[in-house]
Order: sequence, then C-alpha cells, then structure tokens
Amino acid sequence: MDAALSFEGGEPNLPARISDGRLDVGDRAGDNVVPLPPASRESASMVLDLETGQRISVYAKGIESRELGEATFIERFPGGPRGPVA
Repeated sequence: MDAALSFEGGEPNLPARISDGRLDVGDRAGDNVVPLPPASRESASMVLDLETGQRISVYAKGIESRELGEATFIERFPGGPRGPVA
C-alpha cells in the first residue's frame, strides 16, 4: 500500500505523548476512536497531535492493523461501553 508521512513543527523525538488524534477511513471519521482491527482498501488518513505541539500526519491508499497483546482499559468517556463518566 502506498503511504505518505509528514511532520508539522519539526520531526518529533519519539516516543511522545499523544494529546489528540483522528483516523478517517473512506467516508468514516474517527475522532479519538480507533476501531480494532481496521482493514480497508479505501483511502485513509491519521493525524496525531503530540503534547509537544507537533503533529504527525499519515495518508495511505488503505489500512490494516493488528492487535498486540490483551486489551487494557485506559479511561472512561461519555457514551463509552462502560457508561457515562460519573
């Protein structure tokens, strides 16, 4: 699959903390949500905003990912499967 990678604010020192992100596949937008495992031959874009103020953008003609290890609960969010945040 063809892909392009770009950096805004200079090439980041990795690893780095992500403060916000988005994964769009075809006409489906995913703000702060990454359904696993996504697989599609549609065009895809992922934008990661880092806590440093830098941004990493990836554009591809398709996407495939694999889960590594067991699922781990990170945090509750409104509308999530564990219900609203109290």
